[in-house]
Amino acid sequence: MRSQSSKLTKILDDGTVLIIEDQLKDGWEVAYSLFFSLSSNFQVLFAENESEAKELIGNTSNIDLILLDVRLDKDRDVYSQDEHGHCIENLSGVKLAKWIQEERLVIPIIAATASNKSWTLEALLEKGINSYWVKGSPDLVTTIESGIENTIDLYKKINDTLVWSKKTGFWQKELYRIARDVNSTYLEVKAKSLQSLLFRSFSPFSNDLSNGLQMNLAFINIYSCMNDLVEWSCNIEQLDSGVWRWSTINQKGNYVDIVEGVENNWTMPEIKNFKPVKNQPDRLMASEILSAKFQYNKVKEFKKLSEIRNRLPLVHGKRGASGNALKSANATSEDIDSLVNVLGSLVDKHKELLNRHKR
Repeated sequence: MRSQSSKLTKILDDGTVLIIEDQLKDGWEVAYSLFFSLSSNFQVLFAENESEAKELIGNTSNIDLILLDVRLDKDRDVYSQDEHGHCIENLSGVKLAKWIQEERLVIPIIAATASNKSWTLEALLEKGINSYWVKGSPDLVTTIESGIENTIDLYKKINDTLVWSKKTGFWQKELYRIARDVNSTYLEVKAKSLQSLLFRSFSPFSNDLSNGLQMNLAFINIYSCMNDLVEWSCNIEQLDSGVWRWSTINQKGNYVDIVEGVENNWTMPEIKNFKPVKNQPDRLMASEILSAKFQYNKVKEFKKLSEIRNRLPLVHGKRGASGNALKSANATSEDIDSLVNVLGSLVDKHKELLNRHKR
């Protein structure tokens, strides 16, 4: 048990856990406090009902994990599930989990349930809960050994959930932050899509995407946000009928032309010998905008990320026209870290330049 608790300490420094449990006074507050005291870096918060939980969530800057009893007091004798897990959505704990998701809060949730019925557990995971733990009871925990086993199971569930959250949580939070900063409904939809895509349930019933495919889809989702940010960071002018100019502010506070369009023929004035194209050259536009606002390193980083995108099996394919194998490669979590940082840096830099030069 000590080895399991030490894993949590390594995963998360100064972590905050919210326990939502209506039977705290029946021994659960003491039990959870002892459980997390083995990992001394955890701050443990307690809530007995939905309203207390929402208040704590609203007033706490960073909650790393929620351990949620799905049957809070008013549900204990009201709802029951049939063999297909019906009525799960009526449970107050599940409603609270749904509220957390709707608030765009990227907090992993482990459901604490007294039921070990497979249909109940599967139904919980379908409601956006990352994992579940079957709470000990006289019916389920009959020996000291089974009690220890049950406790170790909770450690493992928390460990798996936090590892995944630590790996992917920043991407989701940053994309929601970017969407808020640029006031973009489109980006918020993409952030929500990313959150759904990266949802992972840790259970025997989980049918997750393979890790490679999941990372590739996440990379493509985030990469597509650059097109939205290109439009957001440009001043778009109609000079004449069918004539458009896109420009952006540079480090000196001047507006530089990024692209010009005449009857859907697009040219890039800053690129020598650029031949007009029918569709906007999205990648080149993004590179020019980054070049206007940063040193070359940021442009170089984005070009590398564009090459990674083009090598993804979903984009590149695995076979050429001749039937020969193509050199495709999966995106890594480090690639996604880099991509998210480029997007966030662009938003922050553009806003900084506008404020600095009073534009």
